Parts: sequence; C-alpha cells; structure tokens
Amino acid sequence: MSIVTAFLLQSCEKKGPGDNYDFSDSLPPYVEISSKAQLTIVAGANGTIAVRLKTAVQEPVVVKYAVSGTFTTTGTVTIPKGVLAANVILPVPIATVPGNAAFTITGATKGATNLTIGALGANSNEVRPLLIVKN
Repeated sequence: MSIVTAFLLQSCEKKGPGDNYDFSDSLPPYVEISSKAQLTIVAGANGTIAVRLKTAVQEPVVVKYAVSGTFTTTGTVTIPKGVLAANVILPVPIATVPGNAAFTITGATKGATNLTIGALGANSNEVRPLLIVKN
C-alpha cells in the first residue's frame, strides 16, 4: 500500500502537457457594433443599434458614439456588468433632411480603463451606415 501511495504522490508532482498554457497573446475585451448593415430610419422615428462586448467584464462599460452626416449627435450607452450588449436608441429629428449618416463608436471605458474598439483596435470599421428617409 505504501508503494502505491508513494507512486501516486510522485506522479502528481510532475507537470503534465496541460500545465503550460500561454495566455499572454489572448484578445483583450473589445466593443463592436453588432451589425454593420445599413439601417433605414424614418425622420421623426427612433433607430435601434446594438453594441456588444466580445468578452463579459465585471464592471459596467460606457460606450461613446457619434452620428455624422444628414444629422449629427453624440451620446453614450452603458453595458451593465456581466452583460454582453446594450441598445442605443437613436431618435432622428423630424426635420432631418433625407440622406445618409454614419453611426460610429468613438470610445469605450470600463472604470478608468479604455477598451479596444473593434477586434483589430483603432476603431476598426466600427461604423454603421444610416439612411434617413421621409415618412
């Protein structure tokens, strides 16, 4: 019995092939627009644009956005801690001239830490085209 116990204890001390995982190159949490397809919004109505995290975090994430083009606005939306997405409700003023606009993520923070925007970083194509039409 003591020989078996000594053998088992000795085998536990060795490092196995699964003990050498390297996580130094893992992808940090980042924020992106859920869909990059053009969104058509009627002037005077609201558009909904989902932004999402690719990794859940244990703090709320504040996402900043801007709209430029036929109308302009800026704002923020908060993704609650442990949640992966939030919707931006984008009201389009009724007097907006029909045309094109673009929704862009301009920043994201978790506490005092800036998060990467898009999988490749540096605001990597995190733009959603908008088409504003008359009712």
